[in-house]
Parts: sequence; C-alpha cells; structure tokens
Amino acid sequence: MLKGIWKGPGEDLGEAHGIRREVFVEEQKVDPSLEWDALDEKADHLLIYDGQEPIATGRMRKGKNGVYTFERIAVRKPYRGQHIGEFLMKIMINEAFERGGLQGVVHAQVQAQGFYEKLGFSVEGECHISAGIEHVYMIRSLV
Repeated sequence: MLKGIWKGPGEDLGEAHGIRREVFVEEQKVDPSLEWDALDEKADHLLIYDGQEPIATGRMRKGKNGVYTFERIAVRKPYRGQHIGEFLMKIMINEAFERGGLQGVVHAQVQAQGFYEKLGFSVEGECHISAGIEHVYMIRSLV
C-alpha cells in the first residue's frame, strides 16, 4: 500500500536524502555538494512509502506570487515504471493548489521532459546544463 508523508522544516530528512543519494549521486554521478543545499531546511519534502519502505521523494518550495517549485524528484530504481513518480507529483501539485498556489515550476532533466508534459507542464525557454545534466524549465497552471 502506497502512502505519502510530508516532512517540513526541522524534521528528519534522512530517508529523503538516502533516496536522493541513491538516484542522483550514485546513479547519475551528481556531485554530492550540489545535491544538498540550504533550501532543504526551508522546503517541504514528500516521501512515498511502499509499506514501511521509502521509495520516492520530492521537494516543494513556495515562491512569490503563488508560484511553487517542485524539485529533487526521485524514485528508487526498483520502483520505476510503476507510476510512483506520477503519484508523488499529483500529491505535490494538489498540495500546492490547496495552499493557494497558482503556478507550478520544475527544472526538469531533459530525459524526464515527457513525464512532466503528461502532468501538464510546458517547456519555457532553452535547455541548460545543471550539475552536468541537461535541464529544461517547465511550468503549469495549478488552477
């Protein structure tokens, strides 16, 4: 049974960091110094569990003018292809809407662009490199 649990500022983020380390640092070879930043302590983090096992995570930050940023979206390899990422993103999008959000933003890896497009995001601007990986800026309405 899948369930999502929110972790806010000041709460233990060890499980979220573990998933991100596995996906971004170990699999994608992102420099660990780029993966964790000061925004982690200010953001809300969603963890998805399969029973007691943490399997996916994402970070959500409120910006100005009703804009919410969704980032650090990661699903552990054995759980990919099972719509876990979609489940996670739909919870995050709904939560941002419930909090009064008007627009959602992701800085998506190019290889995940289609995933975000299926969730209603559209590319804005040019491709750019972040942490050695091609990314695109994507937005969608939350209302």
